Amino acid sequence: MIGLYHTPHVETKGKRWKGDFMSLTRILSAITIALAALIILDVTVRAGAIAPLIIIGLKEDDETTPAAELKLLVLGDSIAKGWGVSESQSFGAKLADALNASEYNNFAVNGLETSGLINKLMNNDFPASAEGQDIIILSIGGNDIFQPFLRIAKQAVGLPPTASDVELAIQTELFAGSYELIAKEIETNRTLFEKAVEDYYINMQSILMALRIKNPNALIYTLNHYNPFTPFGGSALVRGFTGEMTERMNVHLARLTEEFSFGIIDINSEIGVNTAFYMNIVSFDPHPNGLGHEKIFAVAYEAVLRGEQSAGRFGMMDVLQTVTQLAAGMVEVMAELVRFITANILLLLPFGTALIYFCVRLLRKLIKVTV
Repeated sequence: MIGLYHTPHVETKGKRWKGDFMSLTRILSAITIALAALIILDVTVRAGAIAPLIIIGLKEDDETTPAAELKLLVLGDSIAKGWGVSESQSFGAKLADALNASEYNNFAVNGLETSGLINKLMNNDFPASAEGQDIIILSIGGNDIFQPFLRIAKQAVGLPPTASDVELAIQTELFAGSYELIAKEIETNRTLFEKAVEDYYINMQSILMALRIKNPNALIYTLNHYNPFTPFGGSALVRGFTGEMTERMNVHLARLTEEFSFGIIDINSEIGVNTAFYMNIVSFDPHPNGLGHEKIFAVAYEAVLRGEQSAGRFGMMDVLQTVTQLAAGMVEVMAELVRFITANILLLLPFGTALIYFCVRLLRKLIKVTV
């Protein structure tokens, strides 16, 4: 009865040998695949190509950076430079001291506008490298509005473009109706300022992108903007206009946090509400005084300690940086792999032969199945 339902399998010596050979081949193939995986992992780690894979969702600042290795860079205009105060009084120098930075550079330029900073970033026009920084503080954009404002104000009261800000202040204080003339002239040129505000947004996109590419793991912060004119006296006549423009610029900064990874240092809420105390605007000087720099330092220091950076739209800049670094890393991986194979060709030859045999067998089976 057993024979009706079961035919005993009689294994010949040749078939058994063939089965043993195939089993051995499979074992060697599995070993080859595992060895290849280990080789690739080894050269990948040594080439540094694994690191870009963890950029998204894991910032370098998640680990404690020794203070002795902290690099701080300040970029931008005269506020960043510390116009009107000593170098040690500037908020950048105070921040470097508080953070115990091992390297502090202030590459700010008096009168610099956003377009000028773009050119400097594109041409690497700095005394030293702007790359590889841990913390970057920006103060830029105020001149995009204030420089044309000064030119129009001087023109409105009959001063030449080369007149100093002090001369402008004296003119407006001595001659009644000067602020009215300035207010009328800037309103006439409203479209000029509106275009400057829109250009500011576009230029800030380029600045933030360039900085993030050069410094993928840095904490990047930018100061927002405050209205330099007080609500007292004649300056109240132009305060509404300058307030509108600075508010638009701050709205643009908030929009940029949706696209790029950076933080905003809100000095507007601190200095903008008390310009008479923190500034020298009485002489048409929009720069913070010593107390103003102390306040900016306090706000900036708190922001840096929190370490908050906006995520950006879909992690856009992190993805760009990841792809860029991963591509560069894979080139190094391939080069390392070639060097490894060349140095270990005799060791890899039997495993490679077994792998080729396995692939050929697999291909033949696939062809049979499809036929």
